[in-house]
Amino acid sequence: MQDTGERSGALFLIGLGLVNAICFTLLLSTIGFIFNLPLSFWHFPLALVCALAVNFFAARWLLPEDRKAFIKNGIFVLAIVITSILIAGLFYDLSFDGQWYHQEMIYQLKQGWNPFRAELPDQVTAAIWLNHYPRGAEIPEAAIYCLTGRIEYGKSINFILFIASFFLALAFLLKIKWFKTWKAVSIAFLFAFHPVVIGQLSSFCLDGQMASILVCLLAAFAFLYYDLNRYYLLLLVSSIVITINLKFTGLPFSIIFVAAFILLVALQRRRLEFKRIAVACLVGFLLAGLFVGFNPYVTNTVKEHYTFYPLNTKLGKETFDLLSPGSFKHRNRLGKLMVSLFTHTNDYSGDVEPRPKIPFTLNKVDIVNAANPQIRMAGFGPFFSGAIVLSMIALGAIIFLAGHKSSLLRIGILLAFLALSVIIVDTAWCLKYVPQLWFLPLIIAVAAEWVTKRWMSWLRNAIYISLALNIGWAFLSIPYGLLKSAQIDYQLAQLKATKDPVTLDYEHFNSNRIRFYENDIPVREEDLQNRISGYLIHSTTRYYSPDTLPILPKPNLLRWNDALKRKLKMQTSF
Repeated sequence: MQDTGERSGALFLIGLGLVNAICFTLLLSTIGFIFNLPLSFWHFPLALVCALAVNFFAARWLLPEDRKAFIKNGIFVLAIVITSILIAGLFYDLSFDGQWYHQEMIYQLKQGWNPFRAELPDQVTAAIWLNHYPRGAEIPEAAIYCLTGRIEYGKSINFILFIASFFLALAFLLKIKWFKTWKAVSIAFLFAFHPVVIGQLSSFCLDGQMASILVCLLAAFAFLYYDLNRYYLLLLVSSIVITINLKFTGLPFSIIFVAAFILLVALQRRRLEFKRIAVACLVGFLLAGLFVGFNPYVTNTVKEHYTFYPLNTKLGKETFDLLSPGSFKHRNRLGKLMVSLFTHTNDYSGDVEPRPKIPFTLNKVDIVNAANPQIRMAGFGPFFSGAIVLSMIALGAIIFLAGHKSSLLRIGILLAFLALSVIIVDTAWCLKYVPQLWFLPLIIAVAAEWVTKRWMSWLRNAIYISLALNIGWAFLSIPYGLLKSAQIDYQLAQLKATKDPVTLDYEHFNSNRIRFYENDIPVREEDLQNRISGYLIHSTTRYYSPDTLPILPKPNLLRWNDALKRKLKMQTSF
């Protein structure tokens, strides 16, 4: 039976392999773009081989007594990747952003677009965003698309990062041996099973991926704080490269998190460790910003004189203004954040104003929006406001009861920089844009483990339970996604059975055409605004078919859903 240290090493190797598979895909694709080589089927498999090669040497370093460590580790990594790809294929992306521009970017990359050599023409949907946004998720997703021939399999990146974050968090908690195994698993669960991660597993949205990679980044910091070795440094570099290239917010998040970590190391006066960590961080930033992220970070700065172009344009500002309630124009960013934290889970915009709520309460609005992958207000779930209130009480108690000022200082630095990374984002009220806010009450609850008062035990457990309830709430999106995906499959089968070309009016979602391409359904594009037409399931795309859609045998999931509807209808009729 493995001891705690061996289990920690084995879990770390799995997490390292998964993170490196994505990072190496970015590095290989960048080399290809430089030499004008488009993405191909071999990019992701070669990146995975490189990641496993690193794990071969890491296993000899971290687990020298287990000669079969690499074989077992390699099997686990491959099994996770293959399973992630298969599970991702069960879902269609139901999100607005995913159907609008993420899938379009993935499709263009798969079709041979080289962003280092050319810009997409304005005729391409959302071309300004595709040409100037980071592509740290879309490139690996497109590489998997090239390998499998089905775009939805690209969502496996969500699962890969999610699983990596859990294994790395658990590996660290087992390494330090502060908690019993069940408690370590529980805390790692709360860190990795972020509500935004769960809610966006079945979509191409990036916020869940950001939450997962930030857990990986924090795990790299934590490992290095207690033990310096080359493979922890490699995890740090890979995590920085991915974080910065996922979204524009990844750059300031990485800078702030690295600054906090370097300050903590400096306070310990570990000069050698400080130098090596600082060099690793510098390498990570250079690779992320000047190599992998040359386009968009360098090109935006040189050509558009603004690193985060087009967010500074009229279009960029109007896009975010349309998403926010009218009253937010007169509030500062902290005021907006407070309103969002203490309201019901919903997408309030325009003249619809968010209503305040009492923590730990919910209503029909919260229930209806539980499955929305892009929820903006109260986006961590209906019970997160309660967790915030409880954690503030716990923090006050920690400050009052803390026996070690040095420990209190470290916790204070960590929480202060975490809060700073949230406040610098003007749209922090849309909680999915600042997924690291989820860590604040969790870190406070973990810090409260060292306060021995009985009432503090009840308080921190209440925080844990509050966070777990939000995670359970987020899981409601999974059956909803499966049901809608089954309905989409059935609708596509009906359209294919007509054996006639289907007329489509995409409106916002031009990427919906890919579903027809993959199912060998002939299509033509036409304006259907003035014609009687139907809508594709969970999409703005209209369709017209000259023939009535045939009634086909329904899959079990749809038959069960129909039976449940009939049963509920009969009950309500009485």
